[in-house]
This record gives sequence, C-alpha cells and structure tokens, in this order.
Amino acid sequence: MLLAESLLLCIYPDEGRPLLVATAVDVAVAGAVMAELALSGHVRLGEKGETSVKKGKITVNTDLAPPTDPLLVRGLEFIATSHWKTPSSVLQVAQSDWRQAVRARLVAAEILSDQRGSILGIPTHHWRVIDTRPRTELLDRLDAVLFNGATADPETATLAGLLYATGITVPVMKRGRLVEAKPLKLAAKAYCEQSWPATATLTALQVLRAAAASGG
Repeated sequence: MLLAESLLLCIYPDEGRPLLVATAVDVAVAGAVMAELALSGHVRLGEKGETSVKKGKITVNTDLAPPTDPLLVRGLEFIATSHWKTPSSVLQVAQSDWRQAVRARLVAAEILSDQRGSILGIPTHHWRVIDTRPRTELLDRLDAVLFNGATADPETATLAGLLYATGITVPVMKRGRLVEAKPLKLAAKAYCEQSWPATATLTALQVLRAAAASGG
C-alpha cells in the first residue's frame, strides 16, 4: 500500500467523514506521493554548491529508472515540471484529481466504499472503510511507534510525520481512548522534522489556511 493510500485511510475514519477539508486532503495526498518518491530516491532536494539545482529546490533523480506504479509515475511527471521550485510551492497547486485517484484505488481494492443515500429526501454521500484490516494494521504500527517508542520503518516514520503536518495526529490516534495530546504531538513532530516532504506539506497547508482565513 502506498503512503498516499495509508494517509487517506487515516483521514477517513470508520464513519467516513474526513478529518480534513477537501483542499487540505489534496495537498496531503500530493505530499504523501512526494514522500514516497523521496523514499525511493526518485526526487530529492538540491544541496549547497550544486549548479544543476538550487539548494532547497526539488529535483528529479534521472539516474534511476522511473517507478512502475501509475500514481508514482504521474507524481514524478508532475514534479518534473516543477523543477527549481520549493516542495511546498509544488504542493500548493495540487488538484482534486489526486485525491480522487487515490480514493478510486481504495474503492477498487474494496477497502473504501462510496455510499450514497438520502435523509428526509436530502441526498447524502460519504465514504466508508469497509475492509478495516489495512487501516488497523497501519494504526497498530503507529501505536507502537508513537505510544511505545518502537523503532519506525521509513514508511511508518513518514506517515507519522504526515499526520503531524496535516494536524490530525490526535484524532487519528485517539480512537475513543484517553491520550495525552502533548507528548503524542511531540513524537509525531519529530518525525515530521525528519522528512522534508512532510515539512513541505505542513508549510503548504499553513499557506493555504492563511489564505482562506484572509479571504484570499
């Protein structure tokens, strides 16, 4: 399962009501795709002294063979057209079809269900997790890392960082339990700071939320 799929399962709780507004989900999903490509070495940040790319700007590693997964291929092509840009500025222009593409994959895998109905004649529409096993497995890994201090594999560490970046660490990890929010957030924050795509996601969401608050 890709990081983008894992993150979307965290965003959609069992009752199917997303923890983030649609535009934030778009940025989060794009950030997860970027993180997957960073873990595989397909994208990286420019370093001081490089002439082909400025320090802190995103670039594609052309020495590696392209990924085979269609979503990652698309993500790499999207990033390739954003050469010399900061990761957060790339994520700020993420479109809704990213969210839709990942959601369609989960529906095709019979993990997520598109449920439509009506209440008092008013149409209703929500997404429900129908196969809870993948979500339970990834949440168990997050429990071990964020609550028990277990060593995180790169994917779980990045997912924890993305949860912090999107501001949903506590509601995802809480799940009806009494938890101490502060140490939980601090643990997730540490993973966010270790992942430049997660940090970029945090920055992109801050910019979008500030623009929304100012009416821009």
